[in-house]
This record gives sequence, C-alpha cells and structure tokens, in this order.
Amino acid sequence: MSAQIDKFQALLTTGLAMGLGATLMTVVASSDATAYPNGAVSYGANPVVSTGGTASATQTVFSAPSAHEIVVTDVVLTGKGGSQISNYYYPCHSVLTLVDGSGATVASFRLSTDSYRRYYNESGTTGQSMTVSHTFASGLPLTAGDTLDLTHTGDCEVEYTLSGYYAEP
Repeated sequence: MSAQIDKFQALLTTGLAMGLGATLMTVVASSDATAYPNGAVSYGANPVVSTGGTASATQTVFSAPSAHEIVVTDVVLTGKGGSQISNYYYPCHSVLTLVDGSGATVASFRLSTDSYRRYYNESGTTGQSMTVSHTFASGLPLTAGDTLDLTHTGDCEVEYTLSGYYAEP
C-alpha cells in the first residue's frame, strides 16, 4: 500500500508542478517586441518621427538633434495639376529631391500627369492627380545634427509626408 501512496504522491506532485509551470508561463510570458534596424534609441518617448505639408521651392523637413540620427523610412507624395487651356488640362511635371546638409542628394522623385480633355458639361474637375508612396528597405539615414531639405521644381501642386524614427548615432 505504501508503494501505491508513493506513486500517487509522485503523480500528484508532477501534475501540480506542470500546472504551476504552465500558469507561470502564461502570466510571465513576454509581449511582442518592436525592433527598429540600426539600434533604436531609448529616446524617453516614441522614437517615430514624421512631417508633412505642401512642397515649396526648398524647405527643411527634418533637423536631427545633436544626440540622435533620424532614419527616413517612408515617403508619400501626392501631386495634382496641369494648366487648363480651353477645355484641355495639360500635364504637369515636378521633381522632388531630398538633400542633406552637405548638399548631397539622398533621394529624388519625378511626378507627372497626362493631359486629358474636359467635356463642356463636366463640372468640378480641376486636373489629374498622382501619388507616389515609397518605403525604403534600409531607410535614409540623417546623421546627428544634420538637416534634410525637400526641394521642389516644376509646376505640379505637391503635398508630402515623410516618416521614420530616431536612432543612435
């Protein structure tokens, strides 16, 4: 009878240990982590950064703080335009360039629309639009203390959004 009690105690102990282990694994399990390439910063805040607006001739879109780099990961450009002469909209063409503080071009995008005929009874049509959406696989790094300018040449009306994150230098 003692052998049966020993087997019962061993089985009960093993079952309780497995149940306690499973419970602890569920309670203490780590949550999903978000990883940023190039060593994300313990920035004390959300490391994500973004900016947007209407493109002008030249404007500074990012200024990296002296203690952190900025890595630009996404660019969205939406343009519309084309001059109207009579009942035709003629195409617009623009080039948008990202330039770092040294004057080096780090990215360049070309936008253009086709011409089309607007019929006499159409209303509310003001030209064609186009969108460029690009995600950089490795990002565009902006070194600590540097600036990133957006330069727009051409005749399209362009809205932009740039996003990325702060990183350790």
